[in-house]
Amino acid sequence: MKCFKQFCRMVRNIFMSRGEFNTVRAKHFILEDENGNKKAELLVDRQNNVVLHFIDESGQSRLYLGITSEGTPRIGLTYGGGKGSIQIEANDKLNSSAIVFCGTEGKPQILLGIANTGIPAIGLYDKDGKLIFPQFDRVYNKSMSNFLSLFPGN
Repeated sequence: MKCFKQFCRMVRNIFMSRGEFNTVRAKHFILEDENGNKKAELLVDRQNNVVLHFIDESGQSRLYLGITSEGTPRIGLTYGGGKGSIQIEANDKLNSSAIVFCGTEGKPQILLGIANTGIPAIGLYDKDGKLIFPQFDRVYNKSMSNFLSLFPGN
């Protein structure tokens, strides 16, 4: 939280010098602590997603907030060296939303969501990402595979 407050102060100071609004254009912002360690980063990545990363002591992104190049908002929490994660997404393109829990192999293991049909979607997967519950019909299973392909690591 201290890092986030520092980031907010920095942004306020940039935009409010002498009581006037200024414009800052950049491709990449890095927030460092007093020792020069990277703690937060705001950038447009290679896939043209806008992402704000909060970084732990080991340099690993542990929390990110972003919006994809298609305009889909996403929040992620990571563990297990960045491979395990919890991802939350609200997808206008698919007219759906979901929370996906990925194991330390980076594969989805639990999916909770609302499908584009408006019905709840629940999926349980083995450690390799193979669906084990429920057994959907082919059409629904294909749409869930398309949906899961939008999440990093899938």
